[in-house]
Amino acid sequence: MNKEIDQQDLVLFSKLSRSLWVDLNDCEKGSSEALAVAGLMNLTPERTLDKAIQALLERANLEGMAGNSRKNQTSLLQCFFRLTPEERLSLAALHVARWSYQRLTRVLNTDEDSLQELVWAARLQLSLSQTYPTGPSTRGVNCLSYDMRKPWTQRFLDDELSSKGELIRLQRHLVECESCLKLLNRCRDLYFKVDRELMKIVEGPDFSQGLKRIWDQIPDQVPLAQQSFRGSLKALWRQPDIPWLLLFLVIFVFLKSLHRISF
Repeated sequence: MNKEIDQQDLVLFSKLSRSLWVDLNDCEKGSSEALAVAGLMNLTPERTLDKAIQALLERANLEGMAGNSRKNQTSLLQCFFRLTPEERLSLAALHVARWSYQRLTRVLNTDEDSLQELVWAARLQLSLSQTYPTGPSTRGVNCLSYDMRKPWTQRFLDDELSSKGELIRLQRHLVECESCLKLLNRCRDLYFKVDRELMKIVEGPDFSQGLKRIWDQIPDQVPLAQQSFRGSLKALWRQPDIPWLLLFLVIFVFLKSLHRISF
């Protein structure tokens, strides 16, 4: 495992945990334990953090909505903490950590369509006071199909269009189509309202330095197939019985040679 990790990744990891619990002590304790355990799996830094986030999410789900709500009861007036743990984590991952759909679906163990539907529903619930971003008033032959459960505007704002070519075609279309442009602007208003709410949720004391100390204490582990011959010999020599065995072999060979000389 490459022990080098970007400090900013640990900062974002700590912020993601803030989306699951209000209490800083719960966040720091849970994050520290999850990181320490995930670090023993001999994975890359990114996959280690993914496993740690999965452990935090599982813990929040095991508490159940009632238990999780009791821990977050001081903030239940905020609509955000009435969302499910998956919804809260997904929004924080997209708005704060700027994760890709691919990484988030891997952590949530879901598919991309289900993820888009979950995130869109969460964004709508978090923006109830906002005018609902309805579909285009008129639809031309070149307009993209508008799925109310997972509209294309969400993929556009999350920077998740399938290709650069699709982005260019859509940008050209928006110049010509006023209806789609107005639709995008309505969704953009919702998107940035959620963005502002998320920034308020995750702000606060940063405990990433404590996470870095835990990370530095994780022992180096190298897969056997990636070990060099020299490194394998060093690892073999560190085994407690090996030096004594080698000493016995040296003495045995020495005595054998003396026996031959005497005859």
